[in-house]
Amino acid sequence: MLANPNAMAFYPTQIFFHLLPFQTAFELHYVLHCVFSGIAVFLLGLTLGLHPHAAFFSAMLFNFSGATLSLVNLANILPIVTYLPLLTWVLLKNLQRFSLIRIAGASLLFGFFFLLLEPVSILAVALFLIPTAIGFYGLNSGPKVPLCQAIGIFVLIGASGFFLAAVQFAPTWELIENSGRKWG
Repeated sequence: MLANPNAMAFYPTQIFFHLLPFQTAFELHYVLHCVFSGIAVFLLGLTLGLHPHAAFFSAMLFNFSGATLSLVNLANILPIVTYLPLLTWVLLKNLQRFSLIRIAGASLLFGFFFLLLEPVSILAVALFLIPTAIGFYGLNSGPKVPLCQAIGIFVLIGASGFFLAAVQFAPTWELIENSGRKWG
């Protein structure tokens, strides 16, 4: 089971299945991701300069959009709805002003995201984050870190998140290497 990324063995919400009745843990996985996605969109809206009412409205629209609601029945895909705004928010906050605590928090969140081991989603989020960060950096007139430092922060956060998720990657990679399906 450890090598199967769909089992989500190291994903943080798995702790609920060890502490709570199955039904409660199962429901908490979905509810917490929906709540956190709303909070993340709200915080992202504030970071982008929206009025708090507009940021709240954005969060509601995001949480109750067809795209979000269509993923609520997919345990390993729903978290991506949460991570897209959350990773965007922490990345933009680090581009405004970084600290070791912010970098560590962002690395941990990227590590949780990489634990999902969903390659298409990882690519889609990267294709969203990179131009968003470039646009924010280029268009934001507020405080921001120097460009070389921004690139270093981006690489450091991504790489450290990837290495934190190696606890899932390593067994999965070994399974792939020893699988009869390796060659198609």
